[in-house]
Amino acid sequence: LISKSNNNLISINERKNFNNIYFIIFDAMMPLENFKNDTVFKDKLDFNENNIISQFNSDFRYIKGSVSNYNNTKLSISSIFYNKYFLDTESEKFKNYYNFYPYFFYDQNKVNNLNLLNILRKNEVKFTWFSNSAMPCKNVIGIICGSSSSFETDILNEFKIFYAKTPIITILDKLTSSLNKEIPSDDLLDYIKDTNKIKNKNNFFFIHNMIPNGSTVYDYNCNIVEKKEINYSENPYLARYLCSIKKITELTKLISIYDDDALVLITADHGVASINLNEESRFMDGILENEGMYDPRIFTLIKFPKNCSDIAPKNYDTLNLVRYLLNCNYSQNLDYLPYFHFRAYGEDSKNFGKVNDITKSVKKELNKIKQNN
Repeated sequence: LISKSNNNLISINERKNFNNIYFIIFDAMMPLENFKNDTVFKDKLDFNENNIISQFNSDFRYIKGSVSNYNNTKLSISSIFYNKYFLDTESEKFKNYYNFYPYFFYDQNKVNNLNLLNILRKNEVKFTWFSNSAMPCKNVIGIICGSSSSFETDILNEFKIFYAKTPIITILDKLTSSLNKEIPSDDLLDYIKDTNKIKNKNNFFFIHNMIPNGSTVYDYNCNIVEKKEINYSENPYLARYLCSIKKITELTKLISIYDDDALVLITADHGVASINLNEESRFMDGILENEGMYDPRIFTLIKFPKNCSDIAPKNYDTLNLVRYLLNCNYSQNLDYLPYFHFRAYGEDSKNFGKVNDITKSVKKELNKIKQNN
């Protein structure tokens, strides 16, 4: 599989004149149909899937049945930038996550080995990263930091990056919690309104929002609140999910107004932990002994030109969705990969550093859901 993907040589579009791409991640965002059907949430509010979809700009298409390839942020987003299954059951055991996202963005040598960024570089496309505070941006060759920040915040980010691999980072996070930014797409909205920044096209914008996952408690309008101030404080994921819907609606409308030719992929890095779901909705708990389970199903909303509909992948999983972006906008000829789902063991497990291939079980569960629908 890996050998086959490496044989896809980077093709260069001679025009070097492309539409902008917006690749926006909402951390651990489950699909609308999961949220609607799960009784943990549906007993608490009137949630209509079709009404939600109608809020998004009509240029956007909601995709049912999209899934992730890895079960956590660091592995999932790393695979996106390596543009392949970079870890499988035959891979050497890793000791920690320091060679993965976001840490590889802080090392120029590692940045140079990221296939997605190499494709952008050879096509003279600017890569702009709107980062969250937990994973701050650092300007290196090939990466532009998009979020506006004060001088003090820039200095703080440098400290965080320097100490990212030490226990001190936990103390820094606590001391600077009031400055934390979990929704960098807010900065993107302001950026888009400055049309001089986007009119030249040839931009690839990457945004990683730390909602609906994350520790900060939001109400439905994305205001930061105390837990006791929201009705559903026993499950703050609910309020953060509705906040995410609000932000996605804002993004679809603004991009369609200011950058209507853009390609947009709004998705998640992985699904939600099964423990947050009602027992009847849980996905494959118990496959790994004493290990919790992440539901691989994810939210996906896309805006692609109609002339790319005939090259859409058969499977809407994370890796193939990104390859779809590259094939459509930059005339790449990347093969779509067969679907795999790899489950990483927790850091407290004796098997940490290895991944387990649970693809067959995932496919079995997905087929069962499809038949029931």
